[in-house]
Amino acid sequence: MTDTIHSMNYNSLITPGIQEEKSAFLKNAELQTKVLPRELQIRGVMAEITSLLLSKNAAYGDSALTPSNVFSKQPSIEGIKLRIDDKLTRIKNKGITDQTEDTISDLIGYLVLLKIALKEQ
Repeated sequence: MTDTIHSMNYNSLITPGIQEEKSAFLKNAELQTKVLPRELQIRGVMAEITSLLLSKNAAYGDSALTPSNVFSKQPSIEGIKLRIDDKLTRIKNKGITDQTEDTISDLIGYLVLLKIALKEQ
């Protein structure tokens, strides 16, 4: 009897639907172990960008989306595009280095502001 129990194929006792669910669960668990660290990285970078945007918005008084137009009369979208061009030019001229890492964060921030401005249009 013991030999019979040890030689049984237990997978044959599982109905096909449950076997498929088990396979899907294992595949999903394997995928999650790969995706979770990347998700955490993305969330971390986005938290940094969010913090940067909120602190600059507080310091500059929402000037990117509601410009004071003291000197320039450009609408907010054009002003944001100009700032994006400036950041891209700096990266083009200096490359991506430790010195331009802040420029990349600023660029991402301006792209977020551009997306907001376009939605508000």
